[in-house]
Amino acid sequence: MINSAKQQRDLSLPELTKQDLKQNPIMRFSEWLEEIEQDSYTMLLMLDEFVELEQAFEEQRLEKTAG
Repeated sequence: MINSAKQQRDLSLPELTKQDLKQNPIMRFSEWLEEIEQDSYTMLLMLDEFVELEQAFEEQRLEKTAG
């Protein structure tokens, strides 16, 4: 996504590596989004991988919670 933003829109987004996401991916991703917001960028993120989500739940990489 970062490379695509640079190539297609000449946007420089903050770095976000797999290592960054290893310990607490949700918190680090949230922090990354806040960094982008500080630079006044607007982004649309889409998650269309329900099979992948279900596998993540089954492997306990994500927790199901009632909102």
